Amino acid sequence: MSNNNGGTAWGPNSRFLLCEVVFWTEKVELHITAGRTPEDWANRLWKRADHEPFRQEWKKQPTAFIKPFKAKSDIAVDPLGELDDEEAGARVLDWVRQELAKAKFKKAVDILTDLLKELPAA
Repeated sequence: MSNNNGGTAWGPNSRFLLCEVVFWTEKVELHITAGRTPEDWANRLWKRADHEPFRQEWKKQPTAFIKPFKAKSDIAVDPLGELDDEEAGARVLDWVRQELAKAKFKKAVDILTDLLKELPAA
């Protein structure tokens, strides 16, 4: 979708919105993250993120990175380092695939897809 192009959070002409697998927490997480979006759109996203299927974890709107969706796994990050790369990757990928198939994630994507249509095309 071209309306997701034009952000600068992850380099020139990058995406405004993306999915990321996070390993800097105690357990592996899947986030949908908005980075450095136009202020008006960020405000709309922040307001929408106060309702299901989203959950705001902050009291105040972040200035750069809004994470309206998070899924937390049962996979502890530290023990992953003890597994061989293939086994660790397979375990995380299997969990991510399960999360992507869940109704809650799909609903979040549908809502965000509609919200992205409100962004001016780059």
